[in-house]
Amino acid sequence: MKRNQFKKLVSTVTVASILGTSAATPFDVLMNPVQAAEGKQTTNNLANIQERSSQQGMNFLYTFRGYSDIIFSTMEVSIENMKAQIATRAVQPHNNFSTMYASMNIQSPVGVNKYTKTIAGTTMLSANTEQVDLSIGDFITTYHREYSGGTGRLKIENTTTKEALATKETIIYMVTADGLVLVSGAEKATIITENKARDAVNGLFENHDPNANIMGNLTQEDINNTKKLIDAVTDTTKKAELQADLNKAQEQLDNNKAEEKAEQERQIAAEKAVNELFQDNDPMTNTIKNTTTEAFIDDAQKAIDAVKDTEKKVELQVQLDKAKELLAEKNEAAAEKAKEEEVEQAVNELFKDNEPATGEIKDIATQQAIDDIQAVIDTMADSAKKDELQANLDKAKELLTEKNEATAEKARQEAAENSIKDLFNDEDVNGTIKETTSQTTIDNAQKAIDAVTDQAKQVELQTQLDKAQAQVDARTAISGNVAAYTEGELYITGTYTGAVTGLSVDVNGKRYYGGDLKDGKVKFYVGDKSLKAGDDIILNLYDASKQIKKSLPVEVIAPLKVAVADYKIGDNYLVATYNNPEIAKVGVIVAGMKYWGGEVKDGNVKFYAIDKIKNPNAEVTMNFYDANNNLLASQPVKVSSTFLEITTANYTIGASNITGTFEGDVKKIAVSINDTKYYGGTLAANGTYKFYALDKKITATDTVIVYGYDANNGLLTQKTVTITE
Repeated sequence: MKRNQFKKLVSTVTVASILGTSAATPFDVLMNPVQAAEGKQTTNNLANIQERSSQQGMNFLYTFRGYSDIIFSTMEVSIENMKAQIATRAVQPHNNFSTMYASMNIQSPVGVNKYTKTIAGTTMLSANTEQVDLSIGDFITTYHREYSGGTGRLKIENTTTKEALATKETIIYMVTADGLVLVSGAEKATIITENKARDAVNGLFENHDPNANIMGNLTQEDINNTKKLIDAVTDTTKKAELQADLNKAQEQLDNNKAEEKAEQERQIAAEKAVNELFQDNDPMTNTIKNTTTEAFIDDAQKAIDAVKDTEKKVELQVQLDKAKELLAEKNEAAAEKAKEEEVEQAVNELFKDNEPATGEIKDIATQQAIDDIQAVIDTMADSAKKDELQANLDKAKELLTEKNEATAEKARQEAAENSIKDLFNDEDVNGTIKETTSQTTIDNAQKAIDAVTDQAKQVELQTQLDKAQAQVDARTAISGNVAAYTEGELYITGTYTGAVTGLSVDVNGKRYYGGDLKDGKVKFYVGDKSLKAGDDIILNLYDASKQIKKSLPVEVIAPLKVAVADYKIGDNYLVATYNNPEIAKVGVIVAGMKYWGGEVKDGNVKFYAIDKIKNPNAEVTMNFYDANNNLLASQPVKVSSTFLEITTANYTIGASNITGTFEGDVKKIAVSINDTKYYGGTLAANGTYKFYALDKKITATDTVIVYGYDANNGLLTQKTVTITE
């Protein structure tokens, strides 16, 4: 610690000392007022220190007078503002004293000069004003050669109470929070000695607090120098207090030194642990020893974690992280090598004599075993080794596929042979077929033969099946039926019995092959043939010898069309027409009630309805059926009332209304003008109506129509309006 660190002000300590409120006060050695005034030997008894602080006030004035009582200087001391203002006048203080006539000195609590001024009597002064910052505990010392006697030329006054303070040739006052305290030179020396010691002790600690930690740069020399200052303190109690605080600093310093030593040892241990992980005990080799393990690295990590010096810890951690990285790479390489050896062994064990060169696999070479090995090969890093092992594994895969295919082919051949034998009595493929043998069982045997891949074996089996097919064909005649074809349909359809093996369709003499045969049903695509009613269409059925055994004419009919005439209440019959010869029956539904009957013949329908349709608002539907009661078409019937008609409709240009007459059950009317429809108008019981049209601005060239509706908004009648000018 530098010497100037001992020179800090301790104003708070000084105030506390004067007021007797702190165990650290340095003022217990101050003398009493009488002893101070007489300048006697100091004592250790200053119990009445506060009584000596009678010079209380916020402002004090020092007045310095010279020859003929002329004022040559003043000093205003403000406790309130903690300022001292020294004013010097441009005069000669005295004409008889050429040496020091007066002086002013302000010192800090530890004796550091803040302000000093010496005035010779015969010197011509310059006018000026000076200002000094004060602190609690500062000492103000003044000297005046003619302070008293007949001249009394030094005056110190409490400007608040107008009370004069004691004066003498050399007099010392100490600044307190309440005013000024008179002290002797010995007292001042004692106070400064204790203040220096206290300031030095406090300066050993952070924030000048003896209960805090010591300064980071504290040395034993600093403590020794402080000890010398404490030794100069005469008050044993104060000295003990100071020594106790100094002991705290010494203890912390000793502990810090011990910790520094321990930290040094920790760093050495950590550095040694890290270095020994590397080749030649040198991290710069960038190579770890063969003996380096995860355990050694963990131990080195613990040693680094114990280091407290952040910079050193970071340095060591970087080196350890490198060792970790190198060990991870080493372990990874070892693991990869072990994996390669393990996979190579697994691949070899798939083959006879554990040797891929034999070209034969063992029975243990299953798909699961190969898949497991493949999964490991996929993770290998060494591409060359990976390719080598993959080639051998692919050979095993190929051999397994061949083995499985041979096994499967054998099973397919056995299945086909058994299915053919099952067709014959006593399983004799050269004999007669069983009574239960049918086209279905032959078709199933054919599927089994088709699955065989060995062509020679397939031909052999097919020859045997053909013998069975011939016997079934001889036993079952080919026959069939074909459905009528409606224009626009995609397929000709039908059914068959017997050993039908193929199809063709003749369209106006041109033959097309194809179609599907399945479960006794025929389906032949003709969506691209544009068949129409009147075309000559024939469906041909073939046997196994590819000969036509049955030809079936196909009826082509136009798409189903039905039309039902409107029905007027009172008519005897509902009438309709149709174009499909399959229509054989009709039914009528009136308001939910179903009725059967009517005459259906040659494309015309006549159905007695006068007793069934009586309400013009009833919902009526006519249904068309084939002979098997399958619904082929439905058509709603429009029903109107008897004698419904708008009989007249007239309008004169500029008139307010279109007018006219109507007959029948008209309930509502509407008008359209050039196809724009308007609803409204009124209907009278006498059969007349009117519709307001003045705002429609009708002209002679407009097309105007009046419409009549029933209560359900059903259109019954309409009439074009006659327009006149």
